[in-house]
Amino acid sequence: MNASKERQALKDRDLSFDSSDVPSEEIWEAFQNKHGGRLSGLSPKRCRHIALRYCQVVEQKTKIWMEKLEKDHQIDAYSLHWTALPLRYDSTSIRASHLGGHMLNTASYLGFAPSTLTAVNELTLSMDKEKLTTARARAFLDRFNLLVQSRNDPDVFTLKGRLLQIQNQPSAALTYFDKAIEAARNLTPADPSQPSAPGSGPDSPSKPIITIRKPRWSLEASCHFGRGVALIELHRGQEAYRSFHVAAWELNHMPSLYMVARFLDPKAPPPVPQMRASALLAAAQAGHWPSARYLSELLSKRAEDPGVPAEERASAREMAQEWALVAPPKDTNEKKEAKSQGWVRLIPVGMVGKEKPKKPAQSKGR
Repeated sequence: MNASKERQALKDRDLSFDSSDVPSEEIWEAFQNKHGGRLSGLSPKRCRHIALRYCQVVEQKTKIWMEKLEKDHQIDAYSLHWTALPLRYDSTSIRASHLGGHMLNTASYLGFAPSTLTAVNELTLSMDKEKLTTARARAFLDRFNLLVQSRNDPDVFTLKGRLLQIQNQPSAALTYFDKAIEAARNLTPADPSQPSAPGSGPDSPSKPIITIRKPRWSLEASCHFGRGVALIELHRGQEAYRSFHVAAWELNHMPSLYMVARFLDPKAPPPVPQMRASALLAAAQAGHWPSARYLSELLSKRAEDPGVPAEERASAREMAQEWALVAPPKDTNEKKEAKSQGWVRLIPVGMVGKEKPKKPAQSKGR
């Protein structure tokens, strides 16, 4: 059965699970290896046993069984969460992925906050406002909003900012991104040798600080990127650049490297053009296909520039053709891509690099 027919089959019948939906232990072993042995104390054998047992007891029409999982079947929400992650995100089987999603939903219902955050993170990645209105999404969001109200958690605030961004509320989104930065500053004091807040760093943002570090919270790169996007939408370009700058040069965030490159003036004196090329090349080589596409466009222009030596034009033409062959992923989300290109169109291209910009006014969370 191909993928589209399998999806349709899931819609056409009452959902249930059986042992055939559970893959071998290899998927949990691979997850362990990928994340440095991280299955949080569970063995792959134990995870598979949990998944098989879950399939036996799951019911679709009531929720009473959920509350009896730990007492009657020795399956707690913590174990459900870690068993579900490889199924949901690493499996090539739609049935196994759906099983993982169902397990995350159950763990979230039982009050396990990481499952709620994982599910909301998945919702925000699509950048699709309509997906936030389904019954399943609303259930997650109701539980998530309780976390927003009760926790001073930078990951929670980052996700709230992303949700507001999807709902076209850039000012409200910016407030939550700033809250995330402030919460992280209070929980984990920054190393004074490393810049961390947007607006910190060099007087001239055309001089990058390439100091790759570990994120201070799980979604830090996403926070600085989202903050930059919100500021673009609010027409605060210089501040937006500084947020992308942190995500790009400190956290090695590929979409932010792309956004940094779109800001930089290609006609500025060195080292700005070299920095622009380095940002695009790094992102393109890491598989960020919008960077590859943009790099191809720039090289094509160089190949047609009569002021460039013939040998360099030939090389640029060849490289442009190679980068043009980098195709977007098969599962590219058209709505997400359209929204991303809308952000790019708001960037005042070339605003950074010609002259030293004025220092932006300090704002809350910076």
